[in-house]
Amino acid sequence: MLAAELIGTGRRALEGAVEYAGQRRQFGRSIGSFQAIKHVLADRSVQLDAAWMLVRGAAHSLDGKRTDADVAARTALAAAADAVEAVTADALHTRGGVGFTWEHRSHVLLRRARARRSLLGSPAHRLDVLAERLLGSAHGS
Repeated sequence: MLAAELIGTGRRALEGAVEYAGQRRQFGRSIGSFQAIKHVLADRSVQLDAAWMLVRGAAHSLDGKRTDADVAARTALAAAADAVEAVTADALHTRGGVGFTWEHRSHVLLRRARARRSLLGSPAHRLDVLAERLLGSAHGS
């Protein structure tokens, strides 16, 4: 469930950044037309979609009580946490100075993502735990 919540946070941040990039004008055109913005937001959308597919797969594994459910859930959570961290940071940067305002929605979403990260531990720790699970199951533990 936490992985799904993270994906929702990322989607909200990305939608806001895309909307802002379409409205904000610089040098006579929307900033969303610049490659630097367009490519970053597209990459983050793909990253969120990939994490969402893992979350759905984990939910199906858990629902079906499959033996790989724990590994699927941990994989989905790692991917979702990484994706939302990247998306919320890039969404904030897309908005420029206003995004850094403490009360702004972009900043609130970034803080939410980072709070979840502190709950989960570092990305390296999450991957270490996942590796232990995978190696343990491969060796019959």
